[in-house]
Amino acid sequence: MYWGTEIEQEQDDQLSKRVWQFTSFDMPKIHLQAVMDLSRPSKRHKYAIDKIWNRIDQRNNTMERIEPPNIIKAQVRERLNNAIVFD
Repeated sequence: MYWGTEIEQEQDDQLSKRVWQFTSFDMPKIHLQAVMDLSRPSKRHKYAIDKIWNRIDQRNNTMERIEPPNIIKAQVRERLNNAIVFD
């Protein structure tokens, strides 16, 4: 079973954010797929990637792998629990 989710941490100024992407192919393990730091010059502009770490495309990484904080891990667990459906 494949499962994936994305969590955004927007800063108070709403001009920068960090995006965490997680996937799972073998259910007990959840893999950090990518981490991206995005920013924009003003709220009228869309976000652009400043730095990225990607598990698959490591040649183009512009930052080191960051361990997700516990609050992010808790949100991922909650989303996974909400995705479970019994037939």
